[in-house]
Amino acid sequence: MSGAITRTWVAAIAFAVATWTGSMGADLLVNVVQGDEIPRPFSGNAFDNHVAALFVGVAAVPLLRRRRRAILEAVRLQDAEDSLEEYRAKDRATANEQAALQARVRRCIHVGDLTMFAQPIFSVAGDPALAGYEALARFADGRPPDAWFRDARDAGLGAELELAAVEAALELLPSIPQPCYLSLNVSPAVLVSEELFSLLRHGGSRCVVEVTEHLHVQSYDDLRLAIDRLRRHGVRVAVDDAGAGFASFRHILQLGPDIIKLDRDLIRRCNVDFVRRTLTTSLVGFAQEIGADIVAEGVETEEELITLRGLGVAYVQGYHLGRPAPLPQPGPPDPQARPTAASAGNATSSADV
Repeated sequence: MSGAITRTWVAAIAFAVATWTGSMGADLLVNVVQGDEIPRPFSGNAFDNHVAALFVGVAAVPLLRRRRRAILEAVRLQDAEDSLEEYRAKDRATANEQAALQARVRRCIHVGDLTMFAQPIFSVAGDPALAGYEALARFADGRPPDAWFRDARDAGLGAELELAAVEAALELLPSIPQPCYLSLNVSPAVLVSEELFSLLRHGGSRCVVEVTEHLHVQSYDDLRLAIDRLRRHGVRVAVDDAGAGFASFRHILQLGPDIIKLDRDLIRRCNVDFVRRTLTTSLVGFAQEIGADIVAEGVETEEELITLRGLGVAYVQGYHLGRPAPLPQPGPPDPQARPTAASAGNATSSADV
């Protein structure tokens, strides 16, 4: 009996070794599954058969592990394929949306959905006198200009739409009496472009470019070179929305503008707000020191106008004096006939002043 047990254990150990080093365990498992006779020494008494069953189970472990890995790999590949198809579907949808957006912006540029309005800028150092106009874009669908220019940037056509607006605005110049100027909003990226220089080189001192406050400047060196070249042709430079954020002050320090335009949020209720009045006074003094003019935007009430004149602001712009409209535009309004707050509320948007 002990000899049979010894032989069984020796065979079991040999089988276990073979399982890890060869294919014997796998062959044995196949025999068991198919119902074939288990080869010697794993047949005989009950004890031997129990030992055989134990090592069949041991042999099955690596096979089951390989099967599990194969299943997991198949699932992973299927998930990856599903994810790739989902990404492709989203990519196709994004490409379709991009193409539709580009088509809409190009149609706006080429079909004439873009119209330029003009808002008057007045000198108030003495009696109100017309000094110039700011050109403001309007679109046929009535959407806000900011939304259109944002869509154009998203479509990769931001510069094209800006240049189209500048080109359309320059068509207003013959309707503007001498020596009044026309102010044009441009981003830093467009300001350094050859296309803008080609459009403005013959405008002379009648053109002012307003550098928008909101967008990041990649290189002030390039911007200064572009401004110097425009100035040699008589074009002046304004920094827009001064007082609205740090970027506008950075523009002022880096560019040395000819005109500083005070943001409407700084002007609003300046007649009753000490902090706004104090900052406005400081900017007026700063502008005088560097030889720049000050234009206050967003003047809505007679009280604000009186306060600004008292602070030394020489130029103003806002609904209280004139709303954006197609040219020709009437001259300075009669103080007794200036728009009321109610009539100003009927305009398209006070965001333009």
